[in-house]
Parts: sequence; C-alpha cells; structure tokens
Amino acid sequence: MDTFSGKTAKEAKHYFSDLHKTVIESFDRLFTDLDDHLKKHLQTFQSRVDVSESAVIESNYLKNIEQDVSDDYDRLSKEQEAVRQTIASVSDICSASHPDNVGEEMVENDEQLAKVSGPQVMRA
Repeated sequence: MDTFSGKTAKEAKHYFSDLHKTVIESFDRLFTDLDDHLKKHLQTFQSRVDVSESAVIESNYLKNIEQDVSDDYDRLSKEQEAVRQTIASVSDICSASHPDNVGEEMVENDEQLAKVSGPQVMRA
C-alpha cells in the first residue's frame, strides 16, 4: 500500500476508507439489529405463547415464516459475499476487513430457533 502514492492514490485511499468503513459499519449495525430483533421476538414468543402448554401454532404459518426468514437470510448472505468481494478487491489499497463474529451470531440464532421450533438444518 506504501507503493501506491501520489495525489490520486491519496484521494483513492481516502475514498475507499470512507466508503468501505461506512458500508462495513452499516452492515455491522444491520446484523446487530437483526440479532437484537430476533432475541426480542424469541423472548416475546416465549412469554406470550410458549407459556401455555396448550399453545397451538398452525404449521403453515410456521412454514411461511420459515420461508420468509430463509429468503431474508439468502439475500443477506449474498450481500455479505458482495461486501467480502468488495473488501478483497481493495485490500491492496485499504486495510478494511470484514466482521468476524457474524457467522458465530448466525449459529447462535439458529440454535435459539431450534430450541423454539425444533431442530433445523444448520446453515454453513
């Protein structure tokens, strides 16, 4: 990165640092918010529905919700891969790196979902 110098290089480094830092921070906030919302929904579910042992939930409703979550997960995974590729493409001129704990949080969320709705296929 030191060999990349000059006015244009300086401006490019500044641009990429600002842009990618903003994108990374936005995705970090997004995943944190998603995690917080999931935990809140799980707590709400357990306090309102799961308290009663006679609680019944229609399986079609759960399948629709599961499909919605799966679709959102797929879209977010594609965005995550796009961010990783973008970061990789500028790694020679920018020191940005991707968040490391997103995968761990997704596994934790899958485990929480499994507790509520039974075993699910774990995502890689």
